[in-house]
Amino acid sequence: MPPLRSEASPRADTANRKKRAIVLDDDPSIGDLIRPFAEGAGFDVEMIGDPTLFTAAYSADVDLIMLDLNMPGLDGIEILRFLGQNRCEASIIIISAYDQEILAGARNLAKREHLNIVDVMTKPFDLSKLAGQLGQAGSSSARAPRSSAMRPPQDRPTVAELQQAIAENRLDIHCQPKIRLADRLPVGAEALVRWKHERQGFVPPDYLVRLAEDNGLVDDLTNLVIRKACDNFRLCRLAGNLVSVSINISDRSFGDLRFPDKVLALVEAGGLSPSDIMLELTETSLSADTKSVIDILTRLRMRGFQISIDDFGTGHSSLSRLNDLPFNELKIDRSFVQNLDRDARARTIVRNTIELAKSLNLTTVAEGAETPEQVRMLSEFGCDIAQGYFFAKPLPVDEFKSWMKSRVASENSAVGSTG
Repeated sequence: MPPLRSEASPRADTANRKKRAIVLDDDPSIGDLIRPFAEGAGFDVEMIGDPTLFTAAYSADVDLIMLDLNMPGLDGIEILRFLGQNRCEASIIIISAYDQEILAGARNLAKREHLNIVDVMTKPFDLSKLAGQLGQAGSSSARAPRSSAMRPPQDRPTVAELQQAIAENRLDIHCQPKIRLADRLPVGAEALVRWKHERQGFVPPDYLVRLAEDNGLVDDLTNLVIRKACDNFRLCRLAGNLVSVSINISDRSFGDLRFPDKVLALVEAGGLSPSDIMLELTETSLSADTKSVIDILTRLRMRGFQISIDDFGTGHSSLSRLNDLPFNELKIDRSFVQNLDRDARARTIVRNTIELAKSLNLTTVAEGAETPEQVRMLSEFGCDIAQGYFFAKPLPVDEFKSWMKSRVASENSAVGSTG
């Protein structure tokens, strides 16, 4: 097997160039089947039957890759790893005869490699579905933006710039609604920090938070988010029956035992009561000192705050943490929700998680709901609340207020017409 390259060649950005597709499959009949559909969708198609030749043929100007997993010499998982190492931005369609468990594993690997998997198709695949996917890929000229981890160091905002942006109050809050599935009404919102850099545009939130955490700015960032969330929640509540606003908390705050009193002072100064606030912390962040975490979270609950465990199912000590810590809410990680309509294991995990939460008297929230089928299944399983692009993306505050007024009026109208 030839060594994998660590860097891809620069992508050509010629405005009028024809889109480039690579079909990688050791079965020539599969390539012959796919080629006319891809060419009909506007792609210049390159067929590769020997996977060991792929690394030499690949460059950053490839727009679409169709990839078999089961190939001799260099299998599809190794190809996905190579694409991740080379920061591939192309749309990728996996085609394979493997069972659903292996395909799910391949998809999960691709997600962790930050790859753009648009579909996983089982052989023999549906030609009409293939044509639809290729047509959609061919008509789209925009690629997904690179994650912050892929930005060259010189393109990244600096610590000094973040410190100045916080001091000058130049970070904003976007709100994503949390929808009660029983009546499809918004009952809460998650406040998400956004930074529009003067040169680079919107900074990826993961990079923003990590920059603050690694450089001693997380408390300043948290304080700013709490203040803005309180101000905006008062305004948004007038547009609908919002119960709470969710604010993400970093585990770096657990080193300060005064944290509950500081949060209480900020919230009361913002004109809200602790019962209006849902503090979210990720399951993986709970690896901090257990005694300190229990101390701080218990005192937050005593002061009236609600506590949510976010990204449930992605950590390593879920059940013991549920038993030890005073949570009100459990948020099911989007990686399970987004696979509901194609992965039996994901359905089992989500259903059992909801049943577990109910037995512990916890409210369940599903993140990443994007399709009608996912929402239908979540309702069927008894999930309480969902948030995701099916309902709305995170919105600037003014847009969120308008969206919420429209949503409440629409749902009330629907109830009235059936009453």
